[in-house]
Amino acid sequence: MRTYSVTVDGEEFQVAVENDAVVAINGQPCNAVSIEQTSPHQFSVLLDGAGATIAMSGAAGKFEAFTEARLHEIQVTTERERLRKQLRASMPGQTRTEIRAPMPALVVRIEVKEGEPVHEGQGLVILEAMKMENEIKAQASGKVKEIRISAGKAVEKDELLILLE
Repeated sequence: MRTYSVTVDGEEFQVAVENDAVVAINGQPCNAVSIEQTSPHQFSVLLDGAGATIAMSGAAGKFEAFTEARLHEIQVTTERERLRKQLRASMPGQTRTEIRAPMPALVVRIEVKEGEPVHEGQGLVILEAMKMENEIKAQASGKVKEIRISAGKAVEKDELLILLE
C-alpha cells in the first residue's frame, strides 16, 4: 500500500492507495472510488456516490484543478518525499539538494544562475513535455551550487538538473 499527503487549498489529507485504487482517506475506508480520464486533462471522479468532472493541469506533484466553477490548488507528496523533507529539516548543515527531471522533457528556460540564493517554491527551470510547459520549483531554500543543463537540451527522467547547497 502506498500513502500520499494530498493538500487541497491548504487542507491536508492522508490518502492510502492499493492496486491503483484509493482505499482510505484520513484513515477512513473509501468503499466506492472511481477515477476515469475522459480527455487529456479531464477526469470523471466518483467518491462514495458523489460525482464530479475535474479539469487538471500541472506536474511534479503540484496541480491546479477546476471543478464546479472553482479553482483548487493541489499538492501531492509521497510518504518517501514527506520523510525526506522531514529529515532534511532536522539535519542542520544539509550540504546539497538535487533537482531532477520528473519526466523526459526539453529544457525551455533556466530561471536561476549559479551562486544565486533561492527560496523554497521558487521556479528554477521550465521543462516542456507533451506540448506543456512545466515549472520545476525548489523544494528547499538554498544557493545554486551547479547547473548541469542548458536551454534547448533534452533531458531524461531523473536526470540531475541543478544542485542546491
